[in-house]
Amino acid sequence: MYLMATTHDTKRDIAIKRQKAAQDEADRWGEFIRLYDELDGSQERRPAPSERPRRREGTKAEQTQMMAREILRRHSGFISTQSLLETLLSEGDEIGGEDPKATMISRLSRATDIENVRSLGWHLADTAASKDEFSIVEHSKGIPASDADKNGDP
Repeated sequence: MYLMATTHDTKRDIAIKRQKAAQDEADRWGEFIRLYDELDGSQERRPAPSERPRRREGTKAEQTQMMAREILRRHSGFISTQSLLETLLSEGDEIGGEDPKATMISRLSRATDIENVRSLGWHLADTAASKDEFSIVEHSKGIPASDADKNGDP
C-alpha cells in the first residue's frame, strides 16, 4: 500500500498513517492465514496480528511522561534530575540513548504539566506547594516577588 503524504501532514500524522497501513496489512494477512487454515482443515487457529497482545501502549516519551507523573505525585515538592532518572529506571522505564539523562530531559520537556525549575528540579506544574517553594528560593536569591511576577515567573 502506498501512502500519500501532503505538505500539511506533520511527522506524527505520517507516523499514524504508516502505523494504520501496517495494521491494515497485518489484518489482511491474518485473514488470509485464517482462510488458509480453514481450507487446509487445520484445527488450530492462529490469532490474527491485531488480536495478539501488545507490549504497551503509547510512545516511549509518553510512557516516560506517565511514569514521571506518578513519581512526582508521590513525591512532595521538587525532585532532582538525577533522582528522577534513577527512580524511573528502578521502576522499569526503558530510557535508552547514549545519554539517558538527556533522553529523559528531552522526553519530559515536551509534557505541558511537568516542569523543571533550574536549581530546584522537577515538579508537576499544577501543584500549589511547588509555587510556594519557588517563591522562597527567589526570595533567598534577593529577587522581590513583584519582580519575578513581571518577568513571567510563577
